[in-house]
Amino acid sequence: MSEAKTFGGAPDTTRNAAVLAVRSDAARTLDHLAAACRAFDLGGDWTAIKAQRNVAQRTALDALGAIVTTAWTTLKGSPPTDADLTDMARSFHIARFSMDEGDADWREASRLLGRHLYGSDPAGDDPLRDLRGIMRDLIGNGAPADRDGLLRAPRLRGHDDTVAPRYEADVARLRDATKVELARLGIHGQLPVGGGITITRESDAPLTAAMASGSLLVVGEPGAGKTGALVHAVNSLVASGAFVVFLSVDRFPGVAIAADLTSELRLEHDLVEVLAAVPGIQPRYLIIDALDAARGGRSEAVFATLIERARAELAEDWTVIASIRTFDLRNGRRYRTAFAGAPADAAHSDTTLGTIRHFSIPRLADADLAAAGAASAEIAGLLSSASPDLAELLRNVFNLSLAAELLADGTDPAGFSSIGTQSGLIDTYEDLRMPTTGMTQAAVETVSTMTASSRLAVRKVDVKHGDLDKVIHAGVLATAGDLVIGKVGFPEHPKTSLGL
Repeated sequence: MSEAKTFGGAPDTTRNAAVLAVRSDAARTLDHLAAACRAFDLGGDWTAIKAQRNVAQRTALDALGAIVTTAWTTLKGSPPTDADLTDMARSFHIARFSMDEGDADWREASRLLGRHLYGSDPAGDDPLRDLRGIMRDLIGNGAPADRDGLLRAPRLRGHDDTVAPRYEADVARLRDATKVELARLGIHGQLPVGGGITITRESDAPLTAAMASGSLLVVGEPGAGKTGALVHAVNSLVASGAFVVFLSVDRFPGVAIAADLTSELRLEHDLVEVLAAVPGIQPRYLIIDALDAARGGRSEAVFATLIERARAELAEDWTVIASIRTFDLRNGRRYRTAFAGAPADAAHSDTTLGTIRHFSIPRLADADLAAAGAASAEIAGLLSSASPDLAELLRNVFNLSLAAELLADGTDPAGFSSIGTQSGLIDTYEDLRMPTTGMTQAAVETVSTMTASSRLAVRKVDVKHGDLDKVIHAGVLATAGDLVIGKVGFPEHPKTSLGL
């Protein structure tokens, strides 16, 4: 109560209550306290209402006031006011409850527990039986408990809750948003040739195993394929029964405070609060992709705080995975602190990040490139004819994807023979995909808008050039709703620096 009043007033008594549950044969003097507390329901203040009560009820209120004053003073350093005591009495209830199985109270509690947590009225009996034992243990040892802890305890005994009272709509929205996002990002795990071929990597299985072992950062160079690798790993985790929430930072360019993120996700409650309410005993993962997209922007603090809160408040139930470019991590103190620890996999680690729990996405291995060549004759031809410099460039997923797009457009693999640098590859790509001056100008204006706003995704309406849709249609820029999003960022590229 004291904390609630500090941060915005007394809790809504129609939805929150302090309940003292006692046996049905507990002392009848408790009835005096119950009646006295109900006298505050319709208004009034502590002194006036107490004066109107009979001797037995005043005595009960004096006892309640003394207990509350001692606890309040210990917590806050000062005694409660009469208004504080009034709010406490208004929220206080005494419930007599028979602990004997088969009695009316037991049957009602079992039905309610089954209906609201376990999916059906009959499903509540076994959880209630264990919950009774859990509560007796808590009473015996004086340990505190909260909503999350009381939900977690039956799970540890094998009771799989399936419903999240008051949070069902929000949980469904997160589930749906994740499905949409994974579908949107599926292209990052494919090469755009021959109808799309899946990029398989030797690092796929180790990444999934590392994620299953605990929270970590996924790092790598620009264009390493972090998003595609994450999507593959998440699909494997979902297939195994995990509950995943996947957020792409570039989808939330206008987020400045936590409430903005809640609004963008169309949630009725705080995001961390909703995550805590997700039912079930399955593994749970919060995935935050492309933290570098928030670098220097207002949303950077929002996502850093989200990670810190999730790591602190949900550590027992949720694994937090975030991706970021290696360079940005070296400059991201809050992320380094949030994921402090040893690398998750020594074989996939960056030696400069030895105090951070991370997994480094490597360049494509020989086996990865061979698998791509086996799946596509065009890719095989490109790889077999590539110069040593080009062959090294193609170990970067972004570069290989650009080359695959050009192959899909009909470019002869032999036409890549003169390309030896990433800048040269991007020049060739842009020349073919943006053949007009207007398209180039639209692309440049888009990148300028991104730079000016310190965002790696901008709203289409903020780019005024008439040829923007042509650039999007050519595949040079991507869209997500009303946002324009680049592909991968190489700010040193002299022409347009397209993408993220």
